[in-house]
Amino acid sequence: MAEDEARSAAIHQILIDEKARLEGLVLQQDLSRHVPQDVLIEPPSTVEVVHYGSNPVCFGLVCMTKSPHRLETWLRFHAEILHVMKFWLRVEDTPALEELLSKPPWATLVTAIYSSGTRDFGLNFGGVNATGRQYMHVTETIPRARAAGVTHLLHIDDDELLYCPHGVKALVCELQRVADGVADVHALALEALVPRGGCEDAFTEARVFRHKRSAYGSYGSAAGSAGKSFGVIAVDNLTCDGPHHFRAGWQSLAPRGDFSSTYLLPPCIAVVLHYESCDYIRWKTKFTELARRHAEVGGTLLFPPGSFYAESLSVCSQLQQPITEGAAEREAAELWGKWKHEPQGLPLPITTTCVWHNEGITLIPPPAASLTAALKGACPDVGGIGEDGKHGDSSECNRCTTFVCALPSRLEHSTPILRTRRIGFPAALGNRGVGDA
Repeated sequence: MAEDEARSAAIHQILIDEKARLEGLVLQQDLSRHVPQDVLIEPPSTVEVVHYGSNPVCFGLVCMTKSPHRLETWLRFHAEILHVMKFWLRVEDTPALEELLSKPPWATLVTAIYSSGTRDFGLNFGGVNATGRQYMHVTETIPRARAAGVTHLLHIDDDELLYCPHGVKALVCELQRVADGVADVHALALEALVPRGGCEDAFTEARVFRHKRSAYGSYGSAAGSAGKSFGVIAVDNLTCDGPHHFRAGWQSLAPRGDFSSTYLLPPCIAVVLHYESCDYIRWKTKFTELARRHAEVGGTLLFPPGSFYAESLSVCSQLQQPITEGAAEREAAELWGKWKHEPQGLPLPITTTCVWHNEGITLIPPPAASLTAALKGACPDVGGIGEDGKHGDSSECNRCTTFVCALPSRLEHSTPILRTRRIGFPAALGNRGVGDA
């Protein structure tokens, strides 16, 4: 009992300190100078593969989830393709997930905490709202990840996949470039659109992604929240820095937005695919609940007029009025389609990653659709693998830049790895590792 009280007091003090640090502080480093406006998954100008070493890289993943969309697909993708060795989940108001998570292999790979009931949904970060609970969950997971042998802890949501266009080995090679002391390794986000004919599982069906950050409906337009991060476990006093970043202990006196300890991953190495509101029913439930909460607390809508969140809250608030329910339902469906449907006239099937610059979209063969093939021993990466065990070559068309994987897909952590040396690519934030060009 005494230990629980001490732990609660410590967490409460962390939240108080974090709230004080956030209030009235301004950015000291302009991250917008480093984050591109368009998140383009294009190959670097030159790739040189060299033998580097055998330092193990072990991934862990931390997430807070509630009524997730296709959680098993999400788990399988990160376990089989990214090779996550351990998941730490906080499961809210979804006790039915215990049946899935208690079965192999998830009973071993996943540590889950279950929570249900009424909570404080206040807008203040210092309260035990969703952001505060997420902060506590990540903070508590960091020492557990360190004890489990994790080297890089990924914090993403249950509607996001970390996608490595050149395979997970290229990501591990890139992580070897990060200098000691860098706490935050950041991957930029793309936003998914869904087929017009309907979509049961966005992870295995969505193939079109917005890459212009200014056009995103959800997060990503602001430089400070343009993606999600790995926390580097070796850094002393590592802590999360909001939902999108981690920070080092020596940054404790620095304001939020000090990204001097952030390393920005090139999109050709890794991006976060964000499947925000890709299911109409889930979108309607989410924003109807958000509209009710805002009304209950008397909160002012903090979203720009005409934005995805502002329009979604406005139309879903009308769904709660019986007198306008029929018309509001039609309006809601039209609004959701405006924001979430992929454009017409796409070349099908989509077999390689294509960047359509003028349209502001990137076409990607659904990464999770390859999970079934992966179980049979085929390549889980974009483009597939031939009988000779090699991936296809790069190719181009006159409308877009096209390429497929050029590195082996599977990483054996116990064997020496390959390292990519990229020449001519814009420098990421933070210092480079040893041996850079």
